[in-house]
Amino acid sequence: MNGIESEFDQRVQTGARRGIKPRMTRAAAISGLLDRSFDFVYIAALHPSEGAKIDLNRWRYKIRLGGILGGHDYESMFPGVTQAVAETFGKPDQTGRGHSRMKRIN
Repeated sequence: MNGIESEFDQRVQTGARRGIKPRMTRAAAISGLLDRSFDFVYIAALHPSEGAKIDLNRWRYKIRLGGILGGHDYESMFPGVTQAVAETFGKPDQTGRGHSRMKRIN
């Protein structure tokens, strides 16, 4: 996670776009952030399937259409996460380093 966060920091610092890293509870974020207000969200969600599905379904509405919802622990060691992703979105559009996954929100 530290490597992903460092990469995020570098990209935001050198890119033309502005980024924020709110660190807050799920409940505070869901109620305090506007729907369809983010281009990209990377979540560290709950691992049991039902909790992960709740997180995915709540966060997907915070992302603008065409934006990306990402997260980590998309691997067999965390079957609840992979099951939640499959049931919510099907397969991720992309997987990568740190067992990350990305899905474009349409």
